[in-house]
Amino acid sequence: MSTLNVDNINEYTTDGKVNVGHDIKLASGKSVLNSDSKNITSQVHIGTHSVSGSQLQLDNVFSADFDHYMLLLQVDTGNTCNIRFRSGGSPDTSNSYISQLHYVYAGASSSTGVDRSNNTSSGRFSWSSSGSNHSTGTVAYIHNPFTSGQRTTYNCIGYTYWYNGGAYTLRHDISGVCHNTTSFDGFEFTPTSATLEVQIYGMVK
Repeated sequence: MSTLNVDNINEYTTDGKVNVGHDIKLASGKSVLNSDSKNITSQVHIGTHSVSGSQLQLDNVFSADFDHYMLLLQVDTGNTCNIRFRSGGSPDTSNSYISQLHYVYAGASSSTGVDRSNNTSSGRFSWSSSGSNHSTGTVAYIHNPFTSGQRTTYNCIGYTYWYNGGAYTLRHDISGVCHNTTSFDGFEFTPTSATLEVQIYGMVK
């Protein structure tokens, strides 16, 4: 025999659908599955944060709940945005970051280029060039930051618009790694006098 304990239920069905007037909270480790027992959720929103003209420091972002994270980053009126990973409220500033940058100009210029930063105290994450009226949108994935004993890697794809005597657009692809195998729970962005917003999502296992 099954027992159903309820408080107040005002949900109802219409045309084969359940209309729910409340938040639905899953128990830890549980997922929403379709009729084939496949997970139908892929990202969980962890938070949205913004800052203007200073460094953005975020702690207690990464956890054992997720191995991979997606970031949506918007940088306005700023240049290159670098990342440092954080643990216990402190950034990893050792010379352990390596990143590879590929970029393609369009508009007033059509040049391409490759650049590499090696053993630096922060890693490239979002990139632009000289000029004014910058606006850069970046989609990034961070892999295994919380897993102790594994190196943290990341991949970014971004697109920039700015004006410098002519309209320029720029696509950039960045891959990076932090060689320290620390379990990181956060990160910080170090833009140059920028206004930025970042949305953080955990990728469901």
